[in-house]
Amino acid sequence: MAWPLQRSRLTLSAAATACLALPALAQPDTFTEAGLLSAPLDPPSVVAGVAFSVSGRTGPEQLAVRWYRLQLIDEIVAPRFFQITATPTSAFAAPASVSLALYNASGERVATDFGTAGVSSGLSFGSSLPGPRSGEETFGRDGNLAPGEYWLALAAGGTTNVSAGANDWNVSTNTSLTLDLNNPFTAYVCTVSLSLGNTDPRTTTPPANDDCANARPIETDEFFIGTIELATNDGNVECFQPLPTTVLRDIWFRYTPQTNGRATAESFVQDASVAVLPQLARYNSCGQAAVQCGTIFVGSDLVPGYRLEFDVIAGETYLIGLSGAQGSTGPVNLRVTLESAAGCDSIDFNADGLFPSDQDLIDFLAVLAGGDCSTGTCNDIDFNNNGLFPEDGDLIDFLGALAGSGC
Repeated sequence: MAWPLQRSRLTLSAAATACLALPALAQPDTFTEAGLLSAPLDPPSVVAGVAFSVSGRTGPEQLAVRWYRLQLIDEIVAPRFFQITATPTSAFAAPASVSLALYNASGERVATDFGTAGVSSGLSFGSSLPGPRSGEETFGRDGNLAPGEYWLALAAGGTTNVSAGANDWNVSTNTSLTLDLNNPFTAYVCTVSLSLGNTDPRTTTPPANDDCANARPIETDEFFIGTIELATNDGNVECFQPLPTTVLRDIWFRYTPQTNGRATAESFVQDASVAVLPQLARYNSCGQAAVQCGTIFVGSDLVPGYRLEFDVIAGETYLIGLSGAQGSTGPVNLRVTLESAAGCDSIDFNADGLFPSDQDLIDFLAVLAGGDCSTGTCNDIDFNNNGLFPEDGDLIDFLGALAGSGC
């Protein structure tokens, strides 16, 4: 699975990776992007999430302190839950420990768990009620979480090694852990899991986006978690012919990008014990045949899934159907990423979340003339990013993008 993106504003030499981490007194320069996360509010309850390995894939590397940035879309409070776990494993090396520290966007420490050798470290938020699976009764011991940006530190070592200050993302360790996927004798692999769900009892209510007419909006980089359990079928099945004895169950999404570019929708196998192989198809409108069928892929962690890739125009809406192969049912997920076309900025010029709109044009003309932005959060006036501003070309390209003709 290749969703988490490594972002870096700091270049480290190979020799520097062997050094121990220094305190981070500002937002970390090097981090992995975990994306937008949301726990389902409505039953049927699900246990779902994203897991990725922290390991030396091309050779040994040293883990001292590693950072992850994530965005919670909704408040994590009962019946929702959010659990973070980190587990270092090795086939033959002695048990090792890692620690977790969560900070908010202001650099204030939210929660910590200092590791014990051979035991997973974990942070749990939201519901503490027993859920449909064993172990969920431990959820919620770290309280609730407000929506917003968070920073997660993974550090080698435990209580005697790791320091997590109250402010300024100040995490350090006096030890390190050798990670090497190809050396199980003396090195380790560390897996970080972000799990979200809902502990409400299962009901007989279909998912809210069961029908195409009620397709759920999904944002770029949002990580949707839900279920196709109890869903019905109202999509065309020419992409995925079910067996005669099965019923294809599908749920629906609406994707409206803010910029032109190339979109990729991916859904991967969420839970091996349920074995739902997701399938994706794209539609122009409800009740019509699919215009594009997804293709199967295998992620970097050997996790299978389905993928759709298609060109998009800012402000246009694209329908996506998500179902389970051969009528399989259970937890599913979806993420849509976007590689923006080179050139213009978003048509949501004033960043108010409403686009296309007359106010975007009004604000663009005001800023172009040297005036103020109504929201105070407008983009710069170099709309076409050619380095020349202000100029007629920015206005021409903005009007063209607003009309859907591209930059």
